Amino acid sequence: MEELESLLSKHQDFTIQIEWLIKTLLEQNGIKYHLIESRTKSKESVIEKLERKNIDDPQNDLTDLTGIRIILFYEEDIKKVKDIIESNFKIDIENSENKIDNFKNSEFGYTSTHCIISVDHENIKNIVLEPYLKLKAEIQIRTILQHAWANVSHELFYKNSDAPKDIQRKLFRLAGLFELADEQFQIIKSESQSIYNQYKSELSTSTTEDVLLDSLSLKAEFDSTDSQLINLVNPNFSIGFNLADKKYYDSEIDSILYICNIINITNIQELIDYIESNKGNLNTVLKTIYRKSGDYGWTASFSFFINVGLIINLDTEFHMEYLHNHLWSTSIWEDLMKAISTL
Repeated sequence: MEELESLLSKHQDFTIQIEWLIKTLLEQNGIKYHLIESRTKSKESVIEKLERKNIDDPQNDLTDLTGIRIILFYEEDIKKVKDIIESNFKIDIENSENKIDNFKNSEFGYTSTHCIISVDHENIKNIVLEPYLKLKAEIQIRTILQHAWANVSHELFYKNSDAPKDIQRKLFRLAGLFELADEQFQIIKSESQSIYNQYKSELSTSTTEDVLLDSLSLKAEFDSTDSQLINLVNPNFSIGFNLADKKYYDSEIDSILYICNIINITNIQELIDYIESNKGNLNTVLKTIYRKSGDYGWTASFSFFINVGLIINLDTEFHMEYLHNHLWSTSIWEDLMKAISTL
């Protein structure tokens, strides 16, 4: 029993280190993920499994004492993540599996990729991991929809085989719909990328009046090598603002589009013209709110500046509606309103 407790204590630390390493590897490879979960199996659960399967050596025979679950947005990312895992860990091929490979062409059900890994691999040169050589972990890789189906079906029945046949059939039919939805999300992602690329091409070869304003065209404008919007607001960083890690944030893109819809800005050129006409007042307001911040090193994005530039000429009633629909911090909003009122 003491040996088991010592092993589980070691695995608790191992779990923390593996989760950190996987997050680092995904971020280094530009993989966006929804969530990474981790757990170390409890002593009670381990004892039950040892007795049920008549196992004497938990360290070598139990491969899931440490468990990591990687939940992704898109199905295509599963293979990318699997390749990253295989490139950085030693894989126990015998105990690893892709659940969908077990289905016949006419079958649907739990689809998740499971990799059993250990860290005694030449690519892992991390002194922190040396105490955990030979320990194994189970890595599950799945999409959000695969995760949703697995969780709901698990809540209803621990294993699908526990369910009556008519319920099993309904669960499998739902699994088929979720699988189709995963495919459709992937198609939509690819189509969105294609439209974004088309916008970038149009912005470099056409007049901006021809480019309708939406989230993809606005991102394409920000990402352009000679973005007119960025050129307009970039001088405001001389006030003292630090440039954020990103040129724009999705939440700020949404608020720009929200205001533009209200004031009837419909294409990129109209937005450029609006910011151009307000750039003097924008600089004055930004100087005021920056001074009120106490010069603590305010980090701002280009999309934040565009938001402020759009808000400047709006009436009070609209200000309140905007605040109601978008979560600005109270202190920043109040400072912004005071600065605008002095123009």
